Amino acid sequence: MLNNKSINEIIKKKFANTINGYDPEEVDSFLDEIVDDIKKYLDTINQLEEENKNLKKLLKGE
Repeated sequence: MLNNKSINEIIKKKFANTINGYDPEEVDSFLDEIVDDIKKYLDTINQLEEENKNLKKLLKGE
């Protein structure tokens, strides 16, 4: 599963420049979008895990 270390690896990843390569700014922009999405997904997962834990407690009568 992705974690903050994985996200930081994506953020810091550098690609070699070549004459016929990709536009570095376009790649960086795309990676930024991916990182933002991953952070949102991780936040959602954490919220759902907490909600699940609380609902399980309610079912047990705690």
